[in-house]
Amino acid sequence: MKNLMLRHLQRKLPIRTFAAVCIAFSLTLSGAGSVWAVSAPHIIDGGLQYIDASDHYVLDCAADTSVTSVHIPAEINGKPVLVNGAHFRSCPNLKEITVDEAQKTVSAKDGVLFSKNGSILIEYPCAKAGAYSLPETVSAIADRAFENAAGLTEITLADSLQNVGNSAFVNCTALQEIHGAVPYTYGTVFNGCTNLRTLKLAETGDASGSVNLTNFTLIDCTALESVTIPDCRVLAADVTIRNCPKLKAIHFPEMEDTDGEPYFTVAGCDALTELELPAVKSRSEGAFYSVTNCPNLSTVIFREGKLAGAEIQDCPALTKAIYFTGEQNRNPSRFTGCDALTVYGLSSDIQLRNDCEQQNIPFMALDQMPGDVNTDTETDVRDAVLLSRFLAEDADAVLSQIGKKNADMDGDGERSTNDVTVLLRKIAKLE
Repeated sequence: MKNLMLRHLQRKLPIRTFAAVCIAFSLTLSGAGSVWAVSAPHIIDGGLQYIDASDHYVLDCAADTSVTSVHIPAEINGKPVLVNGAHFRSCPNLKEITVDEAQKTVSAKDGVLFSKNGSILIEYPCAKAGAYSLPETVSAIADRAFENAAGLTEITLADSLQNVGNSAFVNCTALQEIHGAVPYTYGTVFNGCTNLRTLKLAETGDASGSVNLTNFTLIDCTALESVTIPDCRVLAADVTIRNCPKLKAIHFPEMEDTDGEPYFTVAGCDALTELELPAVKSRSEGAFYSVTNCPNLSTVIFREGKLAGAEIQDCPALTKAIYFTGEQNRNPSRFTGCDALTVYGLSSDIQLRNDCEQQNIPFMALDQMPGDVNTDTETDVRDAVLLSRFLAEDADAVLSQIGKKNADMDGDGERSTNDVTVLLRKIAKLE
């Protein structure tokens, strides 16, 4: 009966829970006139807990989470010790990790845990305080490597760094600056970094030269003011930026090669006044956007490309949603809690026009606004200056197809100095 119970528990329980049950069962039990014990599948040695894997031990965790330093041996009882991933993220007082020189899987430098050859930073002690510079040998930061490192104030990245793992810097509450661009790869890397002010991702991304924004989240980064994702090759995107009340600027690249349907969510960004969302120019069905609870947001711009749909909610200061995207592919755009909003889109985008009509939102056709050369929905002297520079063949004066159409003020199908004259007269309200 005893063995049957344990086999049942082993099938049902995780290994750590099962280990605890085994310890409990190793206590003296009475009932049938006998005493019996069951060996636990782990041991504690030097204040650390290890899983007994028959011919070796695997580091599990610290037996006491209040430790200030830990030492990882090469072997225990003649059997080698293996280390896989981070194990001390629940040790808030840990300042130093040391490793036996004979250890075959990991090494340590300045109290930080690395792979044996130093190419992967595996774990940074939670209480190690101050600034830190990544050694030039490091090409990757492992999952959760800096998680809960409340003493880290700034970090300088190495030029050799190519990959940053999932949750690598989560809850680094004292981290203010990251020197160097982050080669972002995957996951919730910076959530809870409440003092981080700026974030810039590297153009080259991971080792393949691409940026993968799958599950890219910035949540509760309450001091963050700007996020820059340079123009680069984006493989995939699922972006969530939420509760970053000081965020003033976000730059997204266009997505030329992405597969699937990208999702972009921006919410609770109180300081954001203008948001320009990226275009999708690929075989994907287009991106879906959600923008909610940004009380000072006045303008949202959807760049040219494919759009699967958009939802904009509770942005009371929003006056303009500008769609350069053309026809939406699948989902309607919805606007709620945006009472001052006017939507600007292409005259050919029948679905967007219908969406606005059904929700009593004013719609203006961007390609039917003579004089709006720079397509900012206004007609003013900046349009005349841009058109003049374009006619003078200024290389920096670029007109979109919509801008070229709106620049034909005299209706002759061309752009000439006469159009500038007519435009200036319109601005001066002389005709």
